[in-house]
Amino acid sequence: MEFRLWHYFAIFHLIWGVIISRWLYRLLHGGLDHLLKEDPEYAKQFEPFRRKDIRNWNLYEIYFCAIFLLPYRFAANMILLVILGVLCKALTFGVDLNKEMSLWRRLMIRGVTAGLTRLMLYCCGVYHIERKYHKITDFDPTYPKELLKRKERAPIVVSNHISFLDVFYFAVCRHNPCFMAKREIADWPIIGWIVRCKQGVFVKREDRTNKDAVLAGIKERVRQVQSGQHYPPMVIFPEGTTTNGSAVMTFKRGAFASLAPVRVMCLEYPRKDFNPAYDNMNLMVTFVLMLSHFYMRIRVHDMGVYYPDHLNLKEESDWEIYASKVQQIVAKCLNVPVNPMSLRERMEYYYYTEGLKEKFKKERSKKKNELAENAAKTKRE
Repeated sequence: MEFRLWHYFAIFHLIWGVIISRWLYRLLHGGLDHLLKEDPEYAKQFEPFRRKDIRNWNLYEIYFCAIFLLPYRFAANMILLVILGVLCKALTFGVDLNKEMSLWRRLMIRGVTAGLTRLMLYCCGVYHIERKYHKITDFDPTYPKELLKRKERAPIVVSNHISFLDVFYFAVCRHNPCFMAKREIADWPIIGWIVRCKQGVFVKREDRTNKDAVLAGIKERVRQVQSGQHYPPMVIFPEGTTTNGSAVMTFKRGAFASLAPVRVMCLEYPRKDFNPAYDNMNLMVTFVLMLSHFYMRIRVHDMGVYYPDHLNLKEESDWEIYASKVQQIVAKCLNVPVNPMSLRERMEYYYYTEGLKEKFKKERSKKKNELAENAAKTKRE
C-alpha cells in the first residue's frame, strides 16, 4: 500500500489523539480537584484569585481542538517566537541599546515585533482584538477637562494584569511600550533578545525585597522620555500580580512614585466559558487549554493619559493619592470592585491549594494501591 501525505496526518492525529485525550482525562478527572473541592467558606476571601469557570468548560470543544489544532498552534507559536528573537538580534547587532536608536531602526523593530506577535496571538486563537477608547472624565467627573487637551507623551502605561496574553497584546499595542525585567533575562537567548531589542529596563536585584533598583529603573525611563529622548514608554502592572479579572487589586508604588503622567489602560477577556487567567492552575496547563479552544477574545480599554497636576502632589510620598485615583478609574471602566488584596494574599491562597493538591494526590495513590492489593488478593483466591 502506497502511503500518501494524508495517511501520515491520519496516523499522527490517531497517536496524538490517544496521548492528549489520556492527559486531558486525567486532568479533568482528579487533576483539578484542588480547585474544585476547596473549602468554599475559606476560599471565598480569595475571590479575585479563584478559578471559577471549570464547570462551564465546553469539553467537546476542548477535546476536538486539542486533537486537531493544539499541535499546530503550539508549533507555530514556538517557530514564530524563534524567528522574532533572531530578527530582534539581527536588527540590534552592533547597536548600543543604552542609547537612542535611529528612526529607521525603531520603525523596523516596531513593525517586526508587532507583526510577528500579532501572528502569535492569531495562533493562540485571538482573531480579533476589540478596542474601546474613552476619556478620563467618563470615569472621574472631578478630572479637569482642560487636561484632556494636553498631548504630552506618557512615560508609563499602567494596566490591570490577568493573563500572559497581556504581554502579547502590549507587544502589538500602538503605544509600543517596553517591559522591566531581571538583569539575568538580558543574557537569555530569544526572550532576552526580544526584551533588549524593545529597550526594556533591566534591574539587578538579589531578592524580591530590593525595591530600590526597580524604582531607580522606572525613574530613569521617566526622565529619558520626559526629556524628549526617543525611548519607548514602560508598561507596568501596578497590582503586582495577576487576578481572574473580577476585581482590581491595590496598586503598588512603582508606577506612581515619580508622579509623572501615566496612560491608563485595562484588559478584559469576555469569553465566559474559559478564562485564560494565570492563576493557581499550572501555567503550561493554562496555555494548553487556551490553545484547545476555537477562539479567544480580548477587549482593550484605552482611557488616554492621566495628568496628576490637579492633585497638588508635592512629595513622592503622595503617590498613594495618585495610585488610588487611577485604581478607581480602572475599576469603574471594568465595572468591578476595588479589592485591598495583594500578592501576599495570592500566595496564601496558592499554598492552600497546593496543600489540597498534595492531599488529593496521596488519597488517589492510596486508593490505587488498595485496588491493586484487592485485585491481587482476589486473583490468589
